[in-house]
Amino acid sequence: MDDAFVHSVTDRYIELHDKITGSAFMPADTSDISARIQSNVEAYLRG
Repeated sequence: MDDAFVHSVTDRYIELHDKITGSAFMPADTSDISARIQSNVEAYLRG
């Protein structure tokens, strides 16, 4: 996929998110993906 296509799909996703949820899309912090995944898995396993 080229960058233009990815950009257009991203823009459309954000537009639809905003319309469906009624709130602005807030991108997740991607500075430390591994820590985020680990934290979420641990929270899930704790129940």
